[in-house]
Amino acid sequence: NKLANSASPERVNSPERVNSPERVNSPERAGHANIEPASGQIVEGVAYQLADDDHIARMDPFERVPVNYRRELVLLRTAHGPITAWTYFANPAVIAPNLLPKPAYLAHLLVGLPFVSAPYAKRLQQQATWTEKPLNSSASPRNAR
Repeated sequence: NKLANSASPERVNSPERVNSPERVNSPERAGHANIEPASGQIVEGVAYQLADDDHIARMDPFERVPVNYRRELVLLRTAHGPITAWTYFANPAVIAPNLLPKPAYLAHLLVGLPFVSAPYAKRLQQQATWTEKPLNSSASPRNAR
């Protein structure tokens, strides 16, 4: 989730963590990606090189730092060796179980399919999504395709 200024993003693994779709995005309560510690697990993703070290601060408003997320440096394993990268983690106050991403948000994640493993890509492609219903109705899940 970084400001990209690279034509060739790099596939990465972050050991001892797991992706979690349990972040709340008030007020609609749609789920967004999160990373949390999990022994023996990895997070797959894409790392982008920033044009300037100061550019990471430009991403903070999009991630609603410090309200929804906090930003931390993490060590990533890549095909070219370890790198340190900024990563966003959801704040405990905005995490809730059983949240589903909106279709547009999932479509944003699916752009990265060429950079993740086949099992992880399949899991993303099968992720149910959250859709809005008219006023006075509750939200309902929809399967992604």
